[in-house]
Amino acid sequence: MERRVWLNGRLCAEAEAVVPAVWPGVVHGMGVFETLRSEGGRVFRLREHYERLVEGCGRMGLEVPGYEVFREGLAAVERTVEAASVRLRFSVLGAGEGKAAWMAVAGQVDAVGEARLVVTGVRRAAGSLLAGVKATSYAENVLLQRAAAAGGGTDAVVLGADGTVAEAAMSNLFVVRDGVVTTPLLASGCLPGIMRAVVVETCGLEGIECREKEVTVGDLRGAAEVFLTSAVRRVQRVATVDGERLVGCGDEGVTARLARAVEARAAAESVML
Repeated sequence: MERRVWLNGRLCAEAEAVVPAVWPGVVHGMGVFETLRSEGGRVFRLREHYERLVEGCGRMGLEVPGYEVFREGLAAVERTVEAASVRLRFSVLGAGEGKAAWMAVAGQVDAVGEARLVVTGVRRAAGSLLAGVKATSYAENVLLQRAAAAGGGTDAVVLGADGTVAEAAMSNLFVVRDGVVTTPLLASGCLPGIMRAVVVETCGLEGIECREKEVTVGDLRGAAEVFLTSAVRRVQRVATVDGERLVGCGDEGVTARLARAVEARAAAESVML
């Protein structure tokens, strides 16, 4: 069955969801997006995703959809996918002069296995105007993931301007050593992930020490456990870094404990679209 797309309030066939080729959202990648996960029509941290979308629109000078429009678009496409877990994406594409198109698409969430990280030499630009914005200008992230795949990995480690670890190409990153959880500072250039914030908060609720500080490549390679976070994957255990297996990546570690706690919170706190 052809995928359905919600565009500016109308649910239509994928081939009919078109925008002018000369729009800034197409020509220059002037746009922002949010990716969410739905289970039975329920979404975790829906409001927080909307607020980050609004902030991104403000940074790019794009027309902001109202919260109910945001929900309407996501709900419309969510109903077109018959799956237990649905991946949702809401995009705002620049049309020029502050105007924008609003678009939502959906697809099935694939099973999440262990991640395999590959460290790259790629650094985030210091003082980037897009730092912290979930922009549709995503080519670098895609190319990084391709490079990771070529090296036998599933995701690539990206460095900050100072050479410390910032994030993975498609997710935020955490390391565990001596029972302490550490994640790079937002100043590293990493995305202010919604699930990143949930994990930091959950560490406090679980009595697990969590620090936001610089993480070096040495810290990453010497960690007992490493995990990634995103709205779709939530907490994903990392099995290897540059092909070396982590010693503490089993089912009884800190990562597994946090994964269970986050899943429980998502089940209890999610809201209907």
